[in-house]
Amino acid sequence: MLVMGGTIGSGIFMNPALVARQIHTPALVVGAWVFGGLIALTGAFIYAEISSRLPQVGGQYAYLREAFHPLVAFLYGWVLLLVVQTGGMAAVTVTFARYFIELTGVEMPVSLIAAVTLTMLTVVNCLGVKSGSNLQSTLMIMKIGAIGLLVTVGALLVRAPDFSFTPIVDQPVSAGLLSSFGAAMVPVLFAYGGWQTGCFVAGELREPRRDLPRALLLGTAGVAVLYTLVNFVCVRALGIPGLAFTDTPASTLMETALGRPGAIAIALGIVISTLGFLSQSVLTAPRVYFAMAEDGVFFRQLAWVHPVTRVPVFAIVLQSVWTMLILFSGSYGQILNYVTAMDWIFFGLTASCLFVLRRRERAVARFRMPLHPITTALFCLVCCFPRVNRRRSTAGSPYMEWARLCSTARYNLATSGMAAFPLAKLDVEIGQLEINGPSGCGYGYEPLLGKIAARYNVPQESIVSAIGASMGNYLALAATTEPGDQILVERPNYEPLLSTARYLGLTIKHFQRRSNFAVDSADLERQMTPRTRVIVITNLHNPSGAFCSEITLREVAALARNNGTYVLVDEVYREMLFERRPRSAFHIDPERFLITNSLTKAYGLSGLRCGWVLAPPDVARRIWRINDLHGATFVHPGELLSVIAFEQLGRISAHMKTLLETNRKLLRQFLSARDDLDCYWPEYGTIVFPRLRRGSAEQFCELLRTRFETSVVPGRFFECPDRFRIGVGGPTETVRESLRQLGTGLDAFAETSMSSSSRRSS
Repeated sequence: MLVMGGTIGSGIFMNPALVARQIHTPALVVGAWVFGGLIALTGAFIYAEISSRLPQVGGQYAYLREAFHPLVAFLYGWVLLLVVQTGGMAAVTVTFARYFIELTGVEMPVSLIAAVTLTMLTVVNCLGVKSGSNLQSTLMIMKIGAIGLLVTVGALLVRAPDFSFTPIVDQPVSAGLLSSFGAAMVPVLFAYGGWQTGCFVAGELREPRRDLPRALLLGTAGVAVLYTLVNFVCVRALGIPGLAFTDTPASTLMETALGRPGAIAIALGIVISTLGFLSQSVLTAPRVYFAMAEDGVFFRQLAWVHPVTRVPVFAIVLQSVWTMLILFSGSYGQILNYVTAMDWIFFGLTASCLFVLRRRERAVARFRMPLHPITTALFCLVCCFPRVNRRRSTAGSPYMEWARLCSTARYNLATSGMAAFPLAKLDVEIGQLEINGPSGCGYGYEPLLGKIAARYNVPQESIVSAIGASMGNYLALAATTEPGDQILVERPNYEPLLSTARYLGLTIKHFQRRSNFAVDSADLERQMTPRTRVIVITNLHNPSGAFCSEITLREVAALARNNGTYVLVDEVYREMLFERRPRSAFHIDPERFLITNSLTKAYGLSGLRCGWVLAPPDVARRIWRINDLHGATFVHPGELLSVIAFEQLGRISAHMKTLLETNRKLLRQFLSARDDLDCYWPEYGTIVFPRLRRGSAEQFCELLRTRFETSVVPGRFFECPDRFRIGVGGPTETVRESLRQLGTGLDAFAETSMSSSSRRSS
């Protein structure tokens, strides 16, 4: 139980998505976890022989001391205390606290709940090895039950429509494929880390030469089986695109299969899993500090053992106190950047002890590593590779890939913008256009910048042209962050914003919008840390269409000023308020706000790719320089047409407003007649985000596309798998017929779901 408890934490519930972003077939994804299990099992075999030769308290510390030099062991002990063990514990404790708040609704700071939890676990483990191991065993059984529930639900209740283990690879076998597979192994090996911690308590076992090797091998093999099953059902249920998109694959799977009760059940499982990991960490690692103190290379008090409980109380308390200091400082996120790399460096170094011990001790050990030295050398080599690895060469947006390849249908309700405005109605003559624009005139086309400046009443030095709002979002984030910085993004959210942040190497945190999709300023404040560099909001909200008022944005601005944080607001849908359009949020705080917008969504002019960023002048200058790396010269005919479009925007707005009002009436009539959809009705815009009351929304979207030639956007692209997005900006007759097809599809899906339920019950 100690071995499995030290391995299974929160990683298995989160990391499958990271693997699917690097490699893109079910065979490769599941194969990566099988391969990771084999590596972990190889390490367990090596440690089993070492532990049978040196069954001493301190595990890796003792092995490094005896095989190499006390200085090497001394360095390992300090790294374990200052970085590896306590940094990992701090992060896992925060994960526990956040899920605890989500489950209970208690209004307490995350850090306070985390500190209370650590204190309670410290007290329990100070009562003795037996009490600590009993708690660990109980939590281990519960977390295995949670994983078993996940596997059962995934295997029986949901399956991706295109699931298949063929083809095995999606590209020719090459150095690029091997590189992608290697990057995918980083989160796999991180999730498998922890099996070695059972060695820390070797000296407290009755028969360590017999029991510890057995525990290492059986525990690691059991973890490998569980991890492989979890990833199989995740791939089978969500498909590779769905798995790659979501940051919480276990929750997504359970919510897809069972709705909100399923999400609550797996959240409870994650709470239990993280608590079990923490209990094991508090129990085992202090034995290393105890062993160091006995050797006279650490504080002498840490060698004191309670006369009754026989546990190193001071060592346990020291570890927990240091973890709390990391927790309250907020620096654990930075420390975690080094945890995986340093942990696996010492894995390899410890495994290499076997070469020394075999040469030094000719006697045959009770347990021997098969095929040594080849297998041992290969394991040491593998341990050199894990590191924080963000591959840009395989980056992309799952949503944009789906939109390009799968959204096209005869009846298209997946598009969120207004119908295309024809060139013939733009009242332009060929003589007004030129291929090439003026050269050597600085940054930006002066007439276009002037039109934008006049429309928003902002100084021209705060305006940057961009190829659409999407490029504007990328440039704004790139100019205000560095790799490793933290950004705070709303949930539900627009997936390409997350993919952009990952491409830039940013750490993503979320704040939750309320049930009516209003910005929850209180939750936003709870989620902010000193490391939060940018807050990201869409207004109108994508995917719900909810409008964020200036009052709320001023609350966000106050939080941002106090924290030294920028606020990025994508206002591309806000243009759909037309003449009622309030002024841009840029005026709330021109030193903190970054605004992106375009002529794309509201005016049917997407082909012009006319976008812009409003930013503080110093940030605007940085954006221009970054843009030089991507597209130094804009398409001049597009700039000229955009100027003409701005001059005629009043006429274009009137046309689009009439079209949208007609289509919104059709949509509202449709939604009011459906009792199988639960939908928030936004005051403005082309989109709504209904929840399917019964059945899998993902399966419904696929049925709709394949049988009824109708497309909507699956909610998984917005981290809401029980919903889908509808867009009604197209021609009215097309929208009318598409809604009729949508209704027919909903009726057919309901009949199919009832038939499936009847068959299962019979």
